[in-house]
Amino acid sequence: MKFSKKFFLFYVYLIIFSLFNVSAYADADTWHFILAPYVWFTWDTGHLTTLNRKIDIDLTPKAITNALDSGFQLHFEANKGRVTWLVDPTYLEMSGSSRGALGTTTIKYKQALVDFGGFYRFNSYLINNSNSRLDVEGFLGGRYWYLESKILPPLSRAFTGDKKWLDPVVGGRLLYHIKDNWLFSLNGNIRGLNLISKFTWQLKAIALYNFNRYFGIGAGFQALYIDYKDGKGLTEFHLRKTTYGPMVGLVFSF
Repeated sequence: MKFSKKFFLFYVYLIIFSLFNVSAYADADTWHFILAPYVWFTWDTGHLTTLNRKIDIDLTPKAITNALDSGFQLHFEANKGRVTWLVDPTYLEMSGSSRGALGTTTIKYKQALVDFGGFYRFNSYLINNSNSRLDVEGFLGGRYWYLESKILPPLSRAFTGDKKWLDPVVGGRLLYHIKDNWLFSLNGNIRGLNLISKFTWQLKAIALYNFNRYFGIGAGFQALYIDYKDGKGLTEFHLRKTTYGPMVGLVFSF
Protein backbone atom coordinates (compact mmCIF):
# COMPACT_ATOMS: atom_id res chain seq x y z
CA MET A 1 0.00 0.00 0.00
CA LYS A 2 1.45 3.33 -1.11
CA PHE A 3 -0.35 6.67 -1.28
CA SER A 4 0.21 10.12 -2.72
CA LYS A 5 0.55 13.01 -0.29
CA LYS A 6 -2.99 14.32 -0.92
CA PHE A 7 -4.56 10.90 -0.53
CA PHE A 8 -2.54 10.27 2.62
CA LEU A 9 -3.89 13.48 4.19
CA PHE A 10 -7.41 12.43 3.26
CA TYR A 11 -6.60 9.04 4.77
CA VAL A 12 -5.45 10.74 7.98
CA TYR A 13 -8.86 12.28 8.59
CA LEU A 14 -11.16 9.54 7.33
CA ILE A 15 -9.59 6.05 7.59
CA ILE A 16 -7.41 5.98 10.67
CA PHE A 17 -6.51 3.98 13.67
CA SER A 18 -7.47 1.56 16.37
CA LEU A 19 -4.76 -0.38 18.15
CA PHE A 20 -4.16 -3.23 20.53
CA ASN A 21 -7.67 -4.39 21.27
CA VAL A 22 -9.49 -7.68 21.76
CA SER A 23 -13.18 -7.67 20.93
CA ALA A 24 -15.69 -8.49 23.64
CA TYR A 25 -17.47 -10.62 21.02
CA ALA A 26 -14.57 -13.05 20.51
CA ASP A 27 -15.31 -16.75 21.01
CA ALA A 28 -12.56 -18.78 22.68
CA ASP A 29 -13.01 -21.60 20.15
CA THR A 30 -12.88 -19.48 16.98
CA TRP A 31 -10.49 -17.07 15.31
CA HIS A 32 -11.23 -13.37 15.59
CA PHE A 33 -9.43 -10.80 13.41
CA ILE A 34 -8.87 -7.05 13.56
CA LEU A 35 -7.68 -4.93 10.62
CA ALA A 36 -6.99 -1.28 11.36
CA PRO A 37 -5.31 1.38 9.23
CA TYR A 38 -4.22 4.22 11.50
CA VAL A 39 -2.35 7.48 11.80
CA TRP A 40 0.02 8.57 14.54
CA PHE A 41 0.50 12.38 14.76
CA THR A 42 4.08 12.53 16.00
CA TRP A 43 6.66 14.83 17.47
CA ASP A 44 10.28 13.64 17.10
CA THR A 45 12.99 14.86 19.48
CA GLY A 46 16.57 13.65 20.00
CA HIS A 47 19.74 13.46 17.95
CA LEU A 48 21.52 11.46 15.27
CA THR A 49 25.31 11.03 15.11
CA THR A 50 26.82 9.92 11.78
CA LEU A 51 30.11 10.62 9.95
CA ASN A 52 31.43 12.14 13.19
CA ARG A 53 28.63 14.74 13.08
CA LYS A 54 25.83 15.21 15.60
CA ILE A 55 22.48 16.34 14.17
CA ASP A 56 19.65 17.51 16.41
CA ILE A 57 16.17 16.14 15.70
CA ASP A 58 13.18 18.37 16.44
CA LEU A 59 10.18 17.62 14.19
CA THR A 60 6.50 18.50 14.59
CA PRO A 61 3.49 16.83 12.93
CA LYS A 62 3.23 19.81 10.55
CA ALA A 63 6.87 19.52 9.47
CA ILE A 64 6.52 15.77 8.91
CA THR A 65 3.29 16.23 6.90
CA ASN A 66 4.89 18.91 4.71
CA ALA A 67 7.83 16.64 3.90
CA LEU A 68 5.76 13.48 3.43
CA ASP A 69 5.71 11.89 -0.05
CA SER A 70 3.92 8.63 0.73
CA GLY A 71 3.34 6.11 3.50
CA PHE A 72 1.02 3.82 5.35
CA GLN A 73 0.34 2.52 8.86
CA LEU A 74 -1.63 -0.62 9.55
CA HIS A 75 -2.41 -2.85 12.52
CA PHE A 76 -3.51 -6.50 12.32
CA GLU A 77 -4.44 -8.91 15.12
CA ALA A 78 -5.51 -12.56 15.10
CA ASN A 79 -6.99 -13.89 18.34
CA LYS A 80 -8.00 -17.37 19.45
CA GLY A 81 -8.59 -18.21 23.10
CA ARG A 82 -5.82 -16.85 25.31
CA VAL A 83 -3.40 -16.04 22.46
CA THR A 84 -3.36 -12.96 20.23
CA TRP A 85 -0.87 -12.54 17.38
CA LEU A 86 -0.13 -9.13 15.93
CA VAL A 87 1.83 -7.36 13.19
CA ASP A 88 1.97 -3.57 12.93
CA PRO A 89 3.97 -2.03 10.04
CA THR A 90 4.69 1.65 9.45
CA TYR A 91 6.29 2.95 6.25
CA LEU A 92 7.16 6.56 5.39
CA GLU A 93 8.91 8.32 2.49
CA MET A 94 9.92 11.94 3.00
CA SER A 95 11.95 14.46 1.04
CA GLY A 96 13.24 18.01 1.23
CA SER A 97 15.56 20.33 -0.65
CA SER A 98 17.77 23.35 -0.06
CA ARG A 99 19.15 25.81 -2.61
CA GLY A 100 22.80 26.88 -2.50
CA ALA A 101 25.28 28.74 -4.69
CA LEU A 102 25.94 25.63 -6.80
CA GLY A 103 22.31 24.55 -7.14
CA THR A 104 19.70 22.55 -5.26
CA THR A 105 20.49 19.65 -2.94
CA THR A 106 17.69 17.12 -2.42
CA ILE A 107 17.47 14.76 0.56
CA LYS A 108 15.22 11.69 0.48
CA TYR A 109 14.44 9.60 3.55
CA LYS A 110 12.68 6.25 4.04
CA GLN A 111 11.68 4.60 7.31
CA ALA A 112 10.12 1.20 7.93
CA LEU A 113 9.11 0.09 11.43
CA VAL A 114 7.43 -3.26 12.09
CA ASP A 115 6.16 -4.43 15.48
CA PHE A 116 5.24 -8.10 15.72
CA GLY A 117 4.73 -10.80 18.33
CA GLY A 118 2.14 -12.44 20.53
CA PHE A 119 0.13 -11.75 23.67
CA TYR A 120 -0.87 -14.43 26.17
CA ARG A 121 -3.81 -13.76 28.51
CA PHE A 122 -2.83 -14.88 32.00
CA ASN A 123 -6.13 -14.08 33.64
CA SER A 124 -9.45 -12.22 33.40
CA TYR A 125 -11.25 -10.57 36.31
CA LEU A 126 -14.95 -9.69 36.40
CA ILE A 127 -15.60 -6.20 37.75
CA ASN A 128 -18.43 -5.92 40.28
CA ASN A 129 -20.07 -9.11 38.94
CA SER A 130 -21.10 -7.19 35.80
CA ASN A 131 -20.39 -7.48 32.10
CA SER A 132 -17.16 -5.54 32.63
CA ARG A 133 -13.85 -7.35 32.94
CA LEU A 134 -10.10 -6.77 33.16
CA ASP A 135 -7.70 -8.92 31.08
CA VAL A 136 -4.02 -9.22 32.05
CA GLU A 137 -1.68 -10.25 29.22
CA GLY A 138 2.03 -10.77 28.69
CA PHE A 139 3.84 -9.97 25.43
CA LEU A 140 6.86 -11.40 23.60
CA GLY A 141 7.89 -10.12 20.19
CA GLY A 142 10.20 -7.89 18.19
CA ARG A 143 10.60 -4.51 16.53
CA TYR A 144 12.28 -4.24 13.12
CA TRP A 145 13.82 -0.94 12.02
CA TYR A 146 14.94 0.12 8.54
CA LEU A 147 16.28 3.62 7.81
CA GLU A 148 17.55 4.86 4.45
CA SER A 149 18.73 8.31 3.40
CA LYS A 150 19.80 9.57 -0.02
CA ILE A 151 21.52 12.90 -0.73
CA LEU A 152 21.41 14.29 -4.27
CA PRO A 153 23.94 17.15 -4.60
CA PRO A 154 23.76 19.41 -7.69
CA LEU A 155 27.25 18.70 -9.08
CA SER A 156 28.26 15.25 -7.83
CA ARG A 157 27.01 11.70 -7.47
CA ALA A 158 24.31 10.74 -5.02
CA PHE A 159 25.16 9.45 -1.55
CA THR A 160 23.04 6.65 -0.06
CA GLY A 161 23.21 5.03 3.37
CA ASP A 162 20.97 2.66 5.29
CA LYS A 163 20.69 0.92 8.64
CA LYS A 164 18.52 -1.98 9.73
CA TRP A 165 18.23 -3.92 12.97
CA LEU A 166 15.85 -6.07 14.99
CA ASP A 167 15.09 -5.57 18.68
CA PRO A 168 13.46 -8.37 20.69
CA VAL A 169 11.01 -6.88 23.22
CA VAL A 170 8.98 -8.10 26.20
CA GLY A 171 6.03 -6.44 27.88
CA GLY A 172 2.36 -6.67 28.67
CA ARG A 173 -1.01 -5.01 28.45
CA LEU A 174 -4.18 -4.43 30.46
CA LEU A 175 -7.54 -4.55 28.67
CA TYR A 176 -10.55 -3.14 30.50
CA HIS A 177 -13.81 -4.10 28.78
CA ILE A 178 -16.86 -2.09 29.85
CA LYS A 179 -19.88 -4.11 28.74
CA ASP A 180 -19.98 -4.60 24.95
CA ASN A 181 -19.06 -1.12 23.78
CA TRP A 182 -16.08 0.40 25.56
CA LEU A 183 -12.53 -0.89 25.79
CA PHE A 184 -9.54 0.77 27.46
CA SER A 185 -6.05 -0.59 26.74
CA LEU A 186 -2.71 0.15 28.42
CA ASN A 187 0.26 -1.47 26.70
CA GLY A 188 4.02 -1.30 27.26
CA ASN A 189 7.19 -3.10 26.24
CA ILE A 190 10.92 -2.72 26.79
CA ARG A 191 14.32 -3.88 25.58
CA GLY A 192 17.77 -3.25 27.02
CA LEU A 193 21.00 -5.03 28.04
CA ASN A 194 22.91 -3.69 24.98
CA LEU A 195 22.20 -6.84 22.95
CA ILE A 196 20.90 -4.94 19.90
CA SER A 197 19.82 -1.41 20.82
CA LYS A 198 21.27 0.10 23.95
CA PHE A 199 17.72 0.66 25.12
CA THR A 200 14.19 0.93 23.72
CA TRP A 201 10.72 1.20 25.19
CA GLN A 202 7.17 1.79 24.02
CA LEU A 203 3.98 2.88 25.84
CA LYS A 204 0.42 3.12 24.48
CA ALA A 205 -2.89 4.12 26.02
CA ILE A 206 -6.01 3.56 23.87
CA ALA A 207 -9.76 4.10 24.29
CA LEU A 208 -12.05 2.24 21.87
CA TYR A 209 -15.79 2.46 21.28
CA ASN A 210 -17.49 -0.42 19.39
CA PHE A 211 -20.65 0.55 17.47
CA ASN A 212 -21.24 -3.14 16.73
CA ARG A 213 -19.23 -6.34 16.39
CA TYR A 214 -17.70 -5.24 13.08
CA PHE A 215 -16.85 -1.58 13.50
CA GLY A 216 -15.39 0.77 16.10
CA ILE A 217 -13.49 4.03 16.56
CA GLY A 218 -10.52 4.71 18.81
CA ALA A 219 -8.17 7.38 20.11
CA GLY A 220 -5.12 7.38 22.33
CA PHE A 221 -1.49 8.29 22.86
CA GLN A 222 1.76 6.51 22.05
CA ALA A 223 5.41 7.14 22.92
CA LEU A 224 8.42 5.24 21.50
CA TYR A 225 12.04 5.66 22.58
CA ILE A 226 15.09 4.25 20.79
CA ASP A 227 18.81 4.41 21.63
CA TYR A 228 20.75 2.51 18.95
CA LYS A 229 24.50 2.70 18.35
CA ASP A 230 26.72 0.94 15.83
CA GLY A 231 30.35 1.49 14.84
CA LYS A 232 33.02 3.89 16.09
CA GLY A 233 34.71 7.05 14.87
CA LEU A 234 33.85 7.96 11.27
CA THR A 235 31.70 4.83 10.97
CA GLU A 236 29.68 5.56 14.12
CA PHE A 237 25.90 5.62 13.77
CA HIS A 238 24.03 6.64 16.90
CA LEU A 239 20.29 7.33 16.94
CA ARG A 240 18.70 8.47 20.19
CA LYS A 241 15.20 9.88 19.92
CA THR A 242 11.69 9.89 21.38
CA THR A 243 8.67 9.80 19.09
CA TYR A 244 5.34 10.62 20.70
CA GLY A 245 1.86 11.92 19.93
CA PRO A 246 -1.87 11.19 19.71
CA MET A 247 -3.45 8.39 17.67
CA VAL A 248 -6.99 8.30 16.25
CA GLY A 249 -8.88 6.04 13.90
CA LEU A 250 -11.17 3.19 12.90
CA VAL A 251 -11.16 -0.56 13.46
CA PHE A 252 -12.74 -3.34 11.42
CA SER A 253 -13.41 -6.69 13.17
CA PHE A 254 -14.33 -9.97 11.54
